[in-house]
Order: sequence, then structure tokens, then C-alpha cells
Amino acid sequence: MAYNSLEEKLETRAKAVLDADSTFAGYSITVSKGEDDDELELPRCLVICNSGEESIPGLGNFKCELTVRLIESMDDATLATHQTHVAVIRDLFMDSDLASTLSDATEEVTVFAVISRALEKGVEERAWYCELTVEVLAASSDLVTTGYSNLKASFNSISKTVAATGTPEVLGADSVLFHSITFQGMKAARTLNAGNVYIQPASTDDSAGFRLEPGSSITFQAGEEDNYFAADQFYIDVDQAGDGVVALHSR
Repeated sequence: MAYNSLEEKLETRAKAVLDADSTFAGYSITVSKGEDDDELELPRCLVICNSGEESIPGLGNFKCELTVRLIESMDDATLATHQTHVAVIRDLFMDSDLASTLSDATEEVTVFAVISRALEKGVEERAWYCELTVEVLAASSDLVTTGYSNLKASFNSISKTVAATGTPEVLGADSVLFHSITFQGMKAARTLNAGNVYIQPASTDDSAGFRLEPGSSITFQAGEEDNYFAADQFYIDVDQAGDGVVALHSR
């Protein structure tokens, strides 16, 4: 699957989210796409996606950083007014359904998941600024209507918590097959573990395993294209009862 200007498609969709919001539109702040341009008048809002990194080579799914940057002059807007504008942007791009909102059949872009979010704010040359950066996993393809049949791989996830320390639990059933799987040190979506977890391939005891710190990740990939792992090959052990993993797997 070609990259096919994925960054431009994500910028277009992010701009559409802002333009379609009646509250933000009421502020009369023009939303532009692409690189920051110092000649643009204040206030200005830019949506920028400079690059993407393919998550697994050959699949056409990219991890991209999408940034929304709002800049307003201190001479035209008070801090309270600026914060009100920022709050609207935060609500739009912190929404739990953002991946679905950014996906679009007409634009032929699909966002599978929001991986992380980051916020930066401050003052530059008598101007308030705020940047909200969202890392997404996306493909430059219309999967909204066509489904996953035209991909080499489809993505799914497994959330697994372990009830007690020193007692590894199997990740899932032998019927759940995948070519690649990435474990994240999280007990649930957006919730980091309190302690380390251990990924133990084909091991039911607590004497071996790959250590996974809170928030970190590790990927296992089958060596050959037609080879697959099964969920019952992986056991999860924890240092803190109730911790676990969120695992993204492709097939």
C-alpha cells in the first residue's frame, strides 16, 4: 500500500474537524494546513503533519504525528480568551472517538487508533501559543466502506490484566492468530501499569520473560509471511496485581 500523501490527508481531516465545529468557527480564527508561515496574520491555527513512520514494513500502516497549533496576539486576546479557545481544541482532539472522526471515505484515509497525545503551551514574542500533538496509526486507504479485505493485515487488540503476582496468565485462546504483536505496558487503554510486567513466550512459570516497564512496548513478529503466533503462546506475569498489557496484533 502506498504512502500516497497520508500527511496531507490527515491535515485535511484535522482542518475539517475544526471548521465543522460551530463553537470554534464562531471565534473567526482561520485554520490553515501545512508548515508554519510567519506571514500569516494572527490569530492563526495550523494543522501540521510532517512525516510518518511505517509501523511494520510492507503493511502500509504509518505512525504519524498530527499537530494543531494555535497562536494569538496578547494585544488582541486576553489569556482567559486564549484558554477558552484552547479548551475547544482540546475537547475536539482529546475525544475518545477521534480515530473514527479523522477517518474519511472521501479523503481515503483511515485512522486505526490514537497512540498518544501531548500538549505544549507558552508565550513567544507577545503571543500566546498552544500545540496539541496527536500520534495516530493510519493508512492512506478507504477502509471506512471497503473494510479490511484489501490489506495484507488487519489490526485488532487484546487487553489483559493479571490477578496475582507470580502467577502468569495466558494472553488468549489458541484460535486467536496473528503475524505480529506489540505489547504495551498498560493495564487498559490510556492507563499505565503501576509496575513492570513480563511477557513469557510459551512459559507458564515466573522464572523467565521479557520485562516491560510501564508505558514501554515490545514487538514479536513471525519470521515468515505465512507463519503465525497464537495467543496461547504468550503468558503475562506482573509485579503489581491488577497490572497487565494492551496488545495490538496484525494478521
